[in-house]
Amino acid sequence: MIREYFSNDTLTSLILFSILLLLILKKIDSEIFYDNLQLRKKKLLGKLYNNDFISFRFVNIVYLFVFLINLSVLLTIFSNGEFNLKIFQNNFYHIGLFIFLKYLLEKFIGWLFKFNRICNNYLNAKLFYFNTLGTLVLFLNILSVFSESFNQELVYVSLTIILLYLIISHFTIFFSFKNLIYKNWFYFILYLCTLEIIPYYYIISNIINV
Repeated sequence: MIREYFSNDTLTSLILFSILLLLILKKIDSEIFYDNLQLRKKKLLGKLYNNDFISFRFVNIVYLFVFLINLSVLLTIFSNGEFNLKIFQNNFYHIGLFIFLKYLLEKFIGWLFKFNRICNNYLNAKLFYFNTLGTLVLFLNILSVFSESFNQELVYVSLTIILLYLIISHFTIFFSFKNLIYKNWFYFILYLCTLEIIPYYYIISNIINV
């Protein structure tokens, strides 16, 4: 099994390309790079608590690209038992489209209900957590695919870690808006179901059943 993975030039190239991108990003902005290595983002949470403006930077798109590549790789191995380029491309397209459309929809809702600043901070905070997750998934891919003791259980453990990280990061961000949520708990539950739980369940179930 391990020889099959090492002999897969496309898979190896994707992982090496991801590492190269991270090294370039470290050179471009080392502060963001080291911030992304922190699982608990004190600086980001401080800005959320104080309602400070969280700016969007172009490097975040590249970090998101790293996340999309490595999550697609892991889901391909999970659903197919080995790496397959066609399934990888399909996963990459659908996950990327899902994140992009969801981002646009949430921006539109923020504009429609005139809470642009809060919406901007919320979306950019999620993006920072995705940046960290991209580095984490890359590490899990290296561990799962190229470990001498490779087994399918490592992939399941990796996906469990990713899911737990997503849940914890979302609730950490939600806690930063606790005062707003307390005053509008009904709309928060409505948002949670319609724009978080249902869309994630839909995209995950579709990818797993590919």
